Amino acid sequence: MPSLAALAIAQAGVFSRDQALGVGCTPAMIEHQLDAGLWVAVQRGVYRSAFAPTCWQAELTAAHLGTPGSTVSHESSAELRGLRSVPQGRLVLTVIRHDHHTDRLARIHESTDLAPTHVEQVGGLRVTTVARTVIDLAAVLPRGRLARVIDEVLTGRRVEHGELCALHASLRRRGKRGFVKLGELLEERGDGMAMAESELEARFHELIWRAGLLAPTTQVAVPWRSASIGRVDAAYVEARLIIELDGRRWHSRDADHDRDRRRDNEALCHGWRVLRFTWQQVVHDPAYVVATLRAALGSLV
Repeated sequence: MPSLAALAIAQAGVFSRDQALGVGCTPAMIEHQLDAGLWVAVQRGVYRSAFAPTCWQAELTAAHLGTPGSTVSHESSAELRGLRSVPQGRLVLTVIRHDHHTDRLARIHESTDLAPTHVEQVGGLRVTTVARTVIDLAAVLPRGRLARVIDEVLTGRRVEHGELCALHASLRRRGKRGFVKLGELLEERGDGMAMAESELEARFHELIWRAGLLAPTTQVAVPWRSASIGRVDAAYVEARLIIELDGRRWHSRDADHDRDRRRDNEALCHGWRVLRFTWQQVVHDPAYVVATLRAALGSLV
């Protein structure tokens, strides 16, 4: 059985009265710790060590412990899982409908379809799975933000497209908020559809500008290719460096991969280097893109 100190450390300094009793504390011991100022009552039946700093995760743990049967969900699940496309917002919990919970720390959602398979343990908390989190976020996020969330979990291989589609189908019902736009976004991504070329290029060039790098020439014609396929996305002509942007968001088809490698080898034979950046790198790892360009350009930057 873990000690109360170990439990508190694992839970950002927060624990419940039931947990304290479960590791051997008596009601008198609890009252003594509170009277001595060693524990602070966060809300009814939930305490925090006076030596533990307050933080977002401590508040989330307190809200969760103070709401029996609750599950961390929506924006809070996304934050706990490190999904960068979702703004943190207020703490959010989900409870089974008709439990009628209220919590001063968190926003409470009621649900009739939160199955045990939609929940897993994360850091000692009950948290919705990645797939269920996306489903829930569809009800509270605008279309553009939801699209970025879907792309993030798919490109990061946090969940499979088929799993999202199956869960969407199993929970779909008339009037369920956000399900129409979620279905449309999932359908768009069903064949590994690429990001619009103009959007990816715009993000790349904004990144270059913000980093203070020399702007490349766009849509450069290379002499060794035919007129129909003779242009590359961008190039630093003086450095003989080609930049290709890959908008395929999650699937990399074998035929496309082979074609790209052939074109890279062809450029190398003509004395040009090729750097390829994916949508995932440009959007979610811009530091890598900038550092790679700086290294490749050398004295030109």
